[in-house]
Amino acid sequence: MPTIGSSTTGYAGVMTIDSGAILSILTGSGLNLTGNLVNNGAVTGSGFLTMNGTNLQKVMGKGVLNNVSINNTAGVYIGTSSDTLTINGRLKLTSGNLNTNGALILNMSGDTIAGPDVDGMIDPIEAGSITGKVIIQQYIKGGRRAYRFWCTPFQDSVALSQIENYLDITGPYGSLHGFTNTPSNTASAFWYDTKHSNSYSTSASGDPGWMPFTWCVDSTSGSTHVSADSNLVHRFEGIRLFVRGSKGQGLDGSAYSVNPVTIRQWGTVNTGSVAIPLKMGSLIASGGPAQTYNQKGNPYPAPVDIGTVVYNAWIDSQLYQPYLYVWNPYGGAAGVFITVSESTLTPYSIPANTSYQVRAKVDNAHLLFAESNKVGGHAVPLLKSNANGNVTLTVYDKDYQMWDELNINYNSDALSIEEWNDAGKAVNPGLNFYSWSADHHPLSVDFRPYDENEKIQLGFTTNYKQQFIIKADKLDMKSSGNLYLHDKFLGTYTLLNQGAEYSFEVTKNEMSQGDGRFELGYQSGEVAQGQASNTDLQMLIMPNPASESVNVNFITPGTDPVQIRILTIEGVCLLTSETAVLKSGSASLNLANLASGVYLVELSCGDKRIVKRLIKE
Repeated sequence: MPTIGSSTTGYAGVMTIDSGAILSILTGSGLNLTGNLVNNGAVTGSGFLTMNGTNLQKVMGKGVLNNVSINNTAGVYIGTSSDTLTINGRLKLTSGNLNTNGALILNMSGDTIAGPDVDGMIDPIEAGSITGKVIIQQYIKGGRRAYRFWCTPFQDSVALSQIENYLDITGPYGSLHGFTNTPSNTASAFWYDTKHSNSYSTSASGDPGWMPFTWCVDSTSGSTHVSADSNLVHRFEGIRLFVRGSKGQGLDGSAYSVNPVTIRQWGTVNTGSVAIPLKMGSLIASGGPAQTYNQKGNPYPAPVDIGTVVYNAWIDSQLYQPYLYVWNPYGGAAGVFITVSESTLTPYSIPANTSYQVRAKVDNAHLLFAESNKVGGHAVPLLKSNANGNVTLTVYDKDYQMWDELNINYNSDALSIEEWNDAGKAVNPGLNFYSWSADHHPLSVDFRPYDENEKIQLGFTTNYKQQFIIKADKLDMKSSGNLYLHDKFLGTYTLLNQGAEYSFEVTKNEMSQGDGRFELGYQSGEVAQGQASNTDLQMLIMPNPASESVNVNFITPGTDPVQIRILTIEGVCLLTSETAVLKSGSASLNLANLASGVYLVELSCGDKRIVKRLIKE
């Protein structure tokens, strides 16, 4: 079990590592090998094993290497199909050719979305080349059912069936079309069609550009027939893939603990500079391009600085707006989009095997990637929005799971219509929170001129009937005055300050969501008459949940009679209690005749009003 110590260089000719044996190469150290390698054990540590002979070198065995460098103009090859070279760390090519013979495995043990993903990567290639197919093993940690934005780093189009060897993929007609059967046969894998994409639809059902894969097997000949999408993951293409866990998990709808899964794919990897083509669909009548969204992949078997790529494409007039849309599988019910601004050069990393969205400015636009865009880790931001404005409003559920984010930036040089510095709304499949520009385009980042009389219309759509919270995670108005959130459904006005929260319920009532429920207003001085904030009134409900009765304690400005009402979620009044003019007080309400469920308790004093939720057990 030898170790090459720190800042030491070792030398060897031919080397054999037996099964179970380990050679450790510590940080800053290396081993130069000029002959063949027979490895049935492991080479560990952060130092490099360098193959730098002058004659053709051969790698045999079924061992594991952490970091290896190819620096031999005569070349290196992996011996036979029964040999494998598994790399857990980094592969460098500084000269010569590495012939994989289809037996090189890059073991990417980091989560492909959430990192760190510095394992099993090919470093920026200085010189040399790779021939032969490469096997990619991508580990996805368990504990979360969610969509993943997937891609491959291959020159080849890869059959979706490669993925289904390790992950259940469901779809229409189930096994008749090559999918795993479920009671509903709902599609779990989608490709993206720009011709139909994001036509400014903000439906919570998702972006109409997502097309389910469809397989069809001829019952007579046994041959496979495929639809227009050709049932392949094409070069540079990004897809949306639902990961339930390991094979057989989550198919019957019952509760379970989500296992990790490793997906194994193979092909000829992309190397050198590549240009990823972008498309434009049709324009829409309301003005401005709609079908500009493209779903594209990281082209390399390594993390890349996509921020620099997007910034350069924006400067080169290839993109409609300087924004990147990445996917966070740990938000919402099954993942959410995050908007990343690249109006100024900001390095931003995405892992291998993941995809993203950008908006094309012209047909046949492109993104240019170079080997220098590869990064050896995630020192640059990963899955964190850098698109914050003066105001950041985030939607959470009651457990403070993030579902969506809206950024408003008050800027005297901006216009209320959609401009280049605004970001369109990439549509989530479960919940969408956005503002409407003056020309009625949904935005996730909205630059606006300051106008104290303007109301900003907000949209909120979701498939989930439950409690949500809108929180002012950032509030930097740089001006005196008050920003308030108007809930037009309940008639409440909430004065926003840093960290302020507004809790509300989405119900079967159509008015509890959509484009008619919320708006933002800005008033200098005090909030306008009739637009009281919740801080003008104070109400404490005890106990909550309640069974037979509930006590409502309140503090008011003390200028008008106090009325307390219990309402259904739909706004129907069930109980009313009125008091004389009191600065503070309490009332006991009998709940015995109310069915179990969720209700609203409304406290009003003159033109001021506050509403809180009550649970009746």
